[in-house]
Amino acid sequence: MEQTNYEFNPEINYSQLADLVFHVLVYMKVNNASNLYDEAYFKGMAKEKSCYVGNGCIRSDNDVSVQKKIECLQGYYNQNFERLAIVNFMPFYVGSLQDLRVRLSNFQNFTSEDKELFVNPFLEILESESVFYYDYWDRFHRDNAAYRVNVENRLKAELKKFSCIYKYHNVQPFMILSYSITRNGRGFNRGGYFSGAIPFPKNDNDFNYTLIMALHEHTHSFTNALLNSNITMDDDSFDLSESLAILADYYLIKELDETLMPDYLKVFGLDSEEDFLKNFVINDNLHSKLMRKIDDILSVISSE
Repeated sequence: MEQTNYEFNPEINYSQLADLVFHVLVYMKVNNASNLYDEAYFKGMAKEKSCYVGNGCIRSDNDVSVQKKIECLQGYYNQNFERLAIVNFMPFYVGSLQDLRVRLSNFQNFTSEDKELFVNPFLEILESESVFYYDYWDRFHRDNAAYRVNVENRLKAELKKFSCIYKYHNVQPFMILSYSITRNGRGFNRGGYFSGAIPFPKNDNDFNYTLIMALHEHTHSFTNALLNSNITMDDDSFDLSESLAILADYYLIKELDETLMPDYLKVFGLDSEEDFLKNFVINDNLHSKLMRKIDDILSVISSE
């Protein structure tokens, strides 16, 4: 599948709208790996809001109201996650909050109950919170301009060590650096790319986590296909897809950049590769398919 005229050209972008959505989701406890709940984050936001002046008034009580409102939606969201999880991904395909409202309001998979008990109140929270958050986002984006350039250049350079993944599949890496995703990431479809939204590193110590999340979301783009089945939270298919991508990342890191391995193991609270391989086990048939795929990807290097 590799392309002889391939040139590695990663793209990095930002999304104010997606960050608004994740900013609100941070206040919600979710009973699966998509959970972004982070008390340190929204305590930091409370401090930001306490000194924020918008439209002539101090909005110091707004943070409390957001937390209370989102808590009211939490139970219904968890119970109907398979249908409602699309709110995590729709922002990548629309250009504005108004577009998001139209798209979600007309999304055919939602029931009337979904719209009444989650979608409509969620959109109202986004609308009211956008006044503060868009102003905060603009200031943060502007104030960190120099640091952003450093992060972007470093991320591109580090991902180049893994360029055989992208060359083999004839795609480019595409990343949205998010100021409000507190952990993990979000993979999404974009033609000609392996794509993902990943946490913006707060400092140099967080950089390798951002790199690992980028690699992980991109890895899902080819490991999910090895399962030949739909992936849902309702059965063990999601956990299996995660284990498969996590193992793929492990083998790729071991071959392409072993200096990253200690930080990779740290993501899972582990100290040794032996413990890692005991924790992430898949059946022999699937493991064989994965290793054949890894070998095919690595063969790109020997052919260069």
